[in-house]
This record gives sequence, structure tokens and C-alpha cells, in this order.
Amino acid sequence: METEAFVFCDWPRFEAQYRCALVLDEGEDAFLTLVLATAFPRLVPLWKVEVLGDRRLGIVLRALARLAGSGTIAVGSRS
Repeated sequence: METEAFVFCDWPRFEAQYRCALVLDEGEDAFLTLVLATAFPRLVPLWKVEVLGDRRLGIVLRALARLAGSGTIAVGSRS
């Protein structure tokens, strides 16, 4: 929702709507759940990361590092 004064998202309503409208596999659901938890803090079981896969896990880890204020933590494999 956007007004002249601010921009606001009703995160619980958004999540309820996506769960009803989208058909997600286990990995997609875990990824969206974790991403939404960064915008709308809540408890999320850590076992959700088991089904993310390398690409999605890297995205979530980089996002968490940024939320913590770090721009120097390297996430990924080294060659």
C-alpha cells in the first residue's frame, strides 16, 4: 500500500495470499518463507534451509549478512 506519506506492506496478508495462490514445491516455499522472514521478522524453523539448494541458500546467507551490517562476509565456494 502506498500513500503520500509512506509505503507499507501488510506482510502477514501478503504471505497468506501467496500461500493460497501459488503452487510451490518444498524448496520454493522454504525460500519464500525465509525471505519474508527478513522483511517481517518471525520464528522460522532452521530445517527449512535443508531444502533450499546451493543457489537459494547463498542468496539467503548474503541477505542475512547484509541485515547484520556486514558487506565483507564471502558466501560461496572458493576456487
